[in-house]
Amino acid sequence: MSDADAGHRDALARIHWRAGRLGDAEAEARRAIELAPDNADYHDILAGVLGDAGRLGDAEAEARRAIELAPDNARYPSTLARVLGDAGRREDAEAEARRATELAPDTADYHDTLALVLWQAGRLGDAEAEARRATELAPDNARYPSTLARVLGDAGRLGDAEAEARRATELAPDTADYHDRLARFLWQAGRRDDAAAEVRRATELAPD
Repeated sequence: MSDADAGHRDALARIHWRAGRLGDAEAEARRAIELAPDNADYHDILAGVLGDAGRLGDAEAEARRAIELAPDNARYPSTLARVLGDAGRREDAEAEARRATELAPDTADYHDTLALVLWQAGRLGDAEAEARRATELAPDNARYPSTLARVLGDAGRLGDAEAEARRATELAPDTADYHDRLARFLWQAGRRDDAAAEVRRATELAPD
């Protein structure tokens, strides 16, 4: 078997993962690792799949293996941070998320991950700063204003939260989650008709 075979398995794992077929994604990722056990990317993908499946201990092990294999790659501690955050290990999650931002300070995704970890810990001011940094670095990516909206909403700043949530829907108008999030802020603000319109749009985009 060649590296190309392992890469093919990795590509299949990613396709299954995006489609929500976690069992198939895990199987393909493990096949890739069997073919190329020292490839950090394959361990990182498996960590993400296992994390989404709620198998956080196994996910942590794979994420740590990726870091061992490529300690200077910021993506891997960022993956580990998400896993640890989901496991409720806030301090460990923050440490890994910060490590990612230190390794790649101009990558928006790692600031977004740190923002989410800080948000989970209730540190809304720090979370806002990281979310804003993500939006500065990648102003055309809808995910980052959506994160910022969540932080601002929990801080009780509904007007600011609505503005960021609406920005996300403008950047990615066909993503149901962003319309759903905007609907929640509109509902909290007492704008029932506007909220209902956003819910309908979200349902149209994702009827299941």
